[in-house]
Amino acid sequence: MTVKHPAKFSDVLLPVFSEFLEYMYPVLDPMAGTGKLGKVVSHAFLNELEPEWADQCRAYPGATVTCGDARDLPYPDGFFAGVGTSPTYGNRMADHHSATEKCRACKCTGWEDPAARWTSSRSCPKCKGVGHRTYVRNTYRHTLGRPLTPGNTGMLHFGDEYKTVTRAIYAECRRVLQPGGAFVLNVSDFIRNKAVFDATIWHVGTMSDLGFDLEDERRIPTPRNRQGQNREARVEFESVFLFRKVG
Repeated sequence: MTVKHPAKFSDVLLPVFSEFLEYMYPVLDPMAGTGKLGKVVSHAFLNELEPEWADQCRAYPGATVTCGDARDLPYPDGFFAGVGTSPTYGNRMADHHSATEKCRACKCTGWEDPAARWTSSRSCPKCKGVGHRTYVRNTYRHTLGRPLTPGNTGMLHFGDEYKTVTRAIYAECRRVLQPGGAFVLNVSDFIRNKAVFDATIWHVGTMSDLGFDLEDERRIPTPRNRQGQNREARVEFESVFLFRKVG
């Protein structure tokens, strides 16, 4: 059975990746998900930590697929001409607990008609008589159906551990990238506590600290996840950055 991925590249981003990585070979996606970069990069090298999603990467003709931690890639120094990837964003998609919500239909009573529950009322069909329902969640943990593999940033909210792991992945990508090679990065701000959380500035600053020059940026309006507590508050665009390895 094919396992859904909750955060594939939006198709509107792919032409920008194609433009920035045009004529480059070989090209790596170290956090490939289901390998959607293979749509625009022929013979892509796709690395994904979760085997269910790594298996789906093999659908792209000529793709070289590895299943492993992006902090320890099985390639020599300077092997790639380009890297194109999108990290997890550290937002609510990192939630991995099973939360429930009150059943509004029965006002948490578990009965179809709360006012008649002592006489002829039946169990509430919405919550099956328990008074609450499990949230419908579009997260890495819940779509995969099991705990994520250790090292997967999909379980990390934006904070110190997220930054440490993500920076290590970027550093490893720099190691396997040729001098002057292109690093195309898709990131986005997100909503936290009903306000825009500017995560993008950290990614750009980290790339600079690691020895990359920023050459170009595109802001692309994209359809966003419309579930959860912040479903009406969304950042309406994602950014695609073109960096160049210095030295």
